Amino acid sequence: MKLKLYSLAFFFILLSCKNGADNENVEIEDNGTNNEYNAVGPGIPVEEDASNNESVDRNNTSPEIQAGNYIKTGHKTGQNCQCYCLNISLSETSNLCLVENEMYITSTFERDGDRINVFYNSTSEENKNSDLPWDKFDKDKPIAVLEPQPNGQIHLDWKGFSINGELAVDYAIFGKKNLEGTYEKK
Repeated sequence: MKLKLYSLAFFFILLSCKNGADNENVEIEDNGTNNEYNAVGPGIPVEEDASNNESVDRNNTSPEIQAGNYIKTGHKTGQNCQCYCLNISLSETSNLCLVENEMYITSTFERDGDRINVFYNSTSEENKNSDLPWDKFDKDKPIAVLEPQPNGQIHLDWKGFSINGELAVDYAIFGKKNLEGTYEKK
């Protein structure tokens, strides 16, 4: 008898938890404005098809990264801009300073959606370091990624050098200190 009562109670509990929405869109009225939310996750905006004249991208407020000269925030224009500046060009190579007065490379920039990937190209004429295996570094795997910020700045995330598709751990740190950070257009 107890088993039947427990089974019946469990059945009613399961039945009461089901709200009948089963992954439907639910209209929620908030201060006179209608916002659609996915019943699977409260507070998650439903992205409508653009043909319905609904806004698809509600979170992207970052502008597209423009080509040009950028300086690392916290550094004045009069300082050694060679090591704290980026010259972003999608059509030609640019010099990057990894270690001031010692290690310089040329790089290429390639747009990937709203980001720009930075690729190692070769050592620069200013490079004085011949200890690294420059000829073994991958040229088809990004060494850094530029991401737009909502305030018009860009953030450089240093990934490091790779050899045969794998992160070259011994050399990954070079460039991080000088290059990683936030930049603003000059």
